[in-house]
Amino acid sequence: MTMTRILPVKKISSPVIHRGFSDLIDELFQDSMNRNPLREGFNPAVDIVEKDRSFELQVTLPGMKKEDITISLEDNRLVISGERKYQHEEKSEEGAKVRYHRIESGYGMFNRSFTLSNEIKRDSIQANFDNGILTITLEKTNEGISKTIEVK
Repeated sequence: MTMTRILPVKKISSPVIHRGFSDLIDELFQDSMNRNPLREGFNPAVDIVEKDRSFELQVTLPGMKKEDITISLEDNRLVISGERKYQHEEKSEEGAKVRYHRIESGYGMFNRSFTLSNEIKRDSIQANFDNGILTITLEKTNEGISKTIEVK
Protein backbone atom coordinates (compact mmCIF):
# COMPACT_ATOMS: atom_id res chain seq x y z
CA MET A 1 0.00 0.00 0.00
CA THR A 2 1.45 3.35 -1.04
CA MET A 3 0.38 6.61 0.52
CA THR A 4 0.89 9.88 -1.32
CA ARG A 5 0.49 13.27 0.26
CA ILE A 6 -1.09 15.85 -2.04
CA LEU A 7 -0.47 19.49 -1.19
CA PRO A 8 -3.17 21.95 -2.20
CA VAL A 9 -2.07 24.73 -4.52
CA LYS A 10 -2.40 28.06 -2.76
CA LYS A 11 -0.23 31.06 -2.10
CA ILE A 12 1.39 31.16 1.32
CA SER A 13 2.69 34.39 2.79
CA SER A 14 5.89 32.85 4.15
CA PRO A 15 7.04 29.88 2.05
CA VAL A 16 10.26 29.44 4.07
CA ILE A 17 8.39 28.90 7.34
CA HIS A 18 5.75 26.73 5.68
CA ARG A 19 8.38 24.67 3.87
CA GLY A 20 10.30 23.92 7.07
CA PHE A 21 7.18 22.92 8.98
CA SER A 22 5.88 20.89 6.05
CA ASP A 23 9.19 19.03 5.77
CA LEU A 24 9.12 18.32 9.50
CA ILE A 25 5.57 16.90 9.29
CA ASP A 26 6.53 14.82 6.25
CA GLU A 27 9.55 13.44 8.09
CA LEU A 28 7.51 12.54 11.18
CA PHE A 29 4.79 10.97 9.06
CA GLN A 30 7.35 9.01 7.03
CA ASP A 31 9.07 7.78 10.21
CA SER A 32 5.81 6.45 11.60
CA MET A 33 4.91 4.77 8.32
CA ASN A 34 8.32 3.09 8.02
CA ARG A 35 8.51 1.98 11.65
CA ASN A 36 9.33 -1.71 12.02
CA PRO A 37 8.32 -3.08 15.44
CA LEU A 38 10.07 -6.39 14.75
CA ARG A 39 13.40 -4.55 14.38
CA GLU A 40 12.84 -1.96 17.12
CA GLY A 41 12.03 -4.41 19.89
CA PHE A 42 9.52 -4.17 22.69
CA ASN A 43 9.46 -1.58 25.45
CA PRO A 44 6.49 -2.19 27.76
CA ALA A 45 4.60 0.74 29.26
CA VAL A 46 4.88 1.15 33.03
CA ASP A 47 2.51 3.09 35.29
CA ILE A 48 3.72 3.90 38.81
CA VAL A 49 1.04 4.48 41.42
CA GLU A 50 1.68 5.71 44.96
CA LYS A 51 -0.65 4.57 47.72
CA ASP A 52 -0.59 5.32 51.44
CA ARG A 53 1.57 2.33 52.39
CA SER A 54 3.03 1.20 49.05
CA PHE A 55 3.99 1.90 45.46
CA GLU A 56 2.64 -0.16 42.59
CA LEU A 57 4.34 -0.68 39.25
CA GLN A 58 1.83 -1.74 36.61
CA VAL A 59 3.62 -3.12 33.56
CA THR A 60 1.60 -3.73 30.39
CA LEU A 61 2.70 -7.02 28.81
CA PRO A 62 0.06 -8.05 26.25
CA GLY A 63 0.23 -11.58 24.91
CA MET A 64 2.88 -12.70 27.39
CA LYS A 65 2.89 -15.45 30.01
CA LYS A 66 4.32 -15.13 33.51
CA GLU A 67 6.99 -17.70 32.56
CA ASP A 68 8.36 -15.17 30.02
CA ILE A 69 9.05 -12.55 32.72
CA THR A 70 11.98 -12.26 35.15
CA ILE A 71 12.02 -9.88 38.12
CA SER A 72 15.22 -9.40 40.09
CA LEU A 73 16.58 -7.12 42.78
CA GLU A 74 20.16 -5.98 42.10
CA ASP A 75 21.53 -3.74 44.84
CA ASN A 76 19.00 -0.87 44.91
CA ARG A 77 17.53 -1.57 41.45
CA LEU A 78 14.42 -3.53 40.59
CA VAL A 79 14.92 -5.12 37.15
CA ILE A 80 12.06 -6.44 35.01
CA SER A 81 13.09 -8.34 31.89
CA GLY A 82 11.70 -10.81 29.43
CA GLU A 83 10.90 -11.44 25.81
CA ARG A 84 7.76 -11.01 23.79
CA LYS A 85 8.13 -13.50 20.98
CA TYR A 86 6.82 -12.91 17.50
CA GLN A 87 4.33 -15.67 16.78
CA HIS A 88 2.22 -15.87 13.67
CA GLU A 89 0.35 -18.48 11.71
CA GLU A 90 1.19 -18.92 8.05
CA LYS A 91 -2.09 -20.62 7.21
CA SER A 92 -5.68 -19.88 8.16
CA GLU A 93 -8.24 -22.46 9.28
CA GLU A 94 -9.24 -23.16 5.68
CA GLY A 95 -5.63 -23.76 4.64
CA ALA A 96 -5.32 -20.50 2.66
CA LYS A 97 -2.15 -18.47 3.06
CA VAL A 98 -2.38 -15.57 5.52
CA ARG A 99 -0.47 -12.35 4.78
CA TYR A 100 0.23 -9.61 7.27
CA HIS A 101 -0.05 -6.14 5.74
CA ARG A 102 0.98 -4.19 8.82
CA ILE A 103 2.39 -5.15 12.23
CA GLU A 104 2.43 -2.39 14.84
CA SER A 105 2.92 -4.51 17.94
CA GLY A 106 6.45 -4.56 19.33
CA TYR A 107 8.33 -7.81 19.83
CA GLY A 108 11.67 -8.82 21.26
CA MET A 109 13.61 -8.71 24.49
CA PHE A 110 13.06 -5.95 27.02
CA ASN A 111 14.75 -4.80 30.18
CA ARG A 112 13.32 -2.11 32.48
CA SER A 113 15.04 -1.08 35.70
CA PHE A 114 13.93 1.17 38.55
CA THR A 115 16.10 2.57 41.33
CA LEU A 116 14.52 1.94 44.72
CA SER A 117 14.75 4.48 47.49
CA ASN A 118 15.44 3.61 51.13
CA GLU A 119 11.69 3.97 51.73
CA ILE A 120 11.03 0.52 50.21
CA LYS A 121 11.04 -2.73 52.19
CA ARG A 122 13.22 -5.02 50.04
CA ASP A 123 11.99 -8.26 51.65
CA SER A 124 8.27 -7.67 51.03
CA ILE A 125 8.17 -7.03 47.26
CA GLN A 126 5.27 -8.91 45.66
CA ALA A 127 4.44 -9.55 42.00
CA ASN A 128 1.15 -10.59 40.41
CA PHE A 129 0.49 -11.24 36.72
CA ASP A 130 -3.12 -11.12 35.56
CA ASN A 131 -4.61 -10.59 32.11
CA GLY A 132 -1.44 -9.12 30.56
CA ILE A 133 -0.74 -6.72 33.45
CA LEU A 134 2.20 -7.32 35.78
CA THR A 135 1.62 -5.58 39.12
CA ILE A 136 4.59 -5.24 41.44
CA THR A 137 3.79 -3.99 44.95
CA LEU A 138 6.57 -2.23 46.82
CA GLU A 139 5.71 -1.74 50.48
CA LYS A 140 6.97 1.44 52.13
CA THR A 141 9.00 1.44 55.35
CA ASN A 142 7.63 3.39 58.30
CA GLU A 143 9.93 6.29 57.32
CA GLY A 144 8.40 6.35 53.83
CA ILE A 145 4.82 6.52 55.01
CA SER A 146 3.55 10.07 55.11
CA LYS A 147 1.22 11.10 57.83
CA THR A 148 -0.74 14.14 58.72
CA ILE A 149 -0.26 15.63 62.16
CA GLU A 150 -3.29 17.26 63.66
CA VAL A 151 -2.76 20.69 65.18
CA LYS A 152 -4.31 20.93 68.65
